[in-house]
Amino acid sequence: MYIAGSPAPNHMPSDGQIMALTQVRAGELLQEGALPVDHTFSVASAGQADLIYQDRRLLVTPHDANYERYAAVMDELNVPHIAADPLLSTEHVVVGEIPRDARIITQIMRSHQSERGMQSTDVLYRTGVLLGSLAATAEVLPEPDDLSLQRVMILRNQGAVMLVPPVRLAQLTPVSVVETLDRIQSQLLPRYARFGGAALVRSFEEGFIDGRI
Repeated sequence: MYIAGSPAPNHMPSDGQIMALTQVRAGELLQEGALPVDHTFSVASAGQADLIYQDRRLLVTPHDANYERYAAVMDELNVPHIAADPLLSTEHVVVGEIPRDARIITQIMRSHQSERGMQSTDVLYRTGVLLGSLAATAEVLPEPDDLSLQRVMILRNQGAVMLVPPVRLAQLTPVSVVETLDRIQSQLLPRYARFGGAALVRSFEEGFIDGRI
């Protein structure tokens, strides 16, 4: 039976329909006992949900062309990413796990810097390495509007960096490299100047260079 508002049979759903299906799936999980992550720590953007479900942290996000490319590129680089759980996801909605040790990198920057733990400069360096690797290996970079430090997570146990979708990956150009560096700098300065903003920018730039080698 075809239900109004759902994709028509034998047709690819529109972006709006996929977004609606994503909200429906999030609602189903909430009805099954899931709880939303506090907005202070949530990485969900419009049309997504960041939930705790059966002691797992899950991101519910549209399974569209942008996600397909994101997942393929991250698989190619063999780096952590939001992967679809086959038991919880649907054809048009990705339900993927966020590791419980993952933290938004801005949380790390604001926290007390332990002498033994990962430093903010380490986090920005590794972010730079990841983006540099994207440029060198896949010849892509995130669209500047999608490159938000609030959606970059550090997996503390692995010491790895993970980009949270939606991430639109665009073909590498000299302009996109400049835009990437400018985008990161604009988010770090002057807002995080008292947390060593200039040093953080340098760490990111060094990582970006090393990632492209």
